[in-house]
Amino acid sequence: MDNKELIEGKLTLDQQAYDLINQASKRSFRSLKKEASLRLIDHVQRFHHSPQSKLDEIVGFVA
Repeated sequence: MDNKELIEGKLTLDQQAYDLINQASKRSFRSLKKEASLRLIDHVQRFHHSPQSKLDEIVGFVA
């Protein structure tokens, strides 16, 4: 990751997601912030072709 390409933001997680990211960060010896960032980037790169209607259903947006 190139620092000049990064944009910071706030992320809200439920307790289960937080615990899983926290455990993963300890296993990988990365900071919690770095682990969450890497996993989020990986996820959106691999799953960016999700149909919008399914994405809305997963995230819970109502049009």
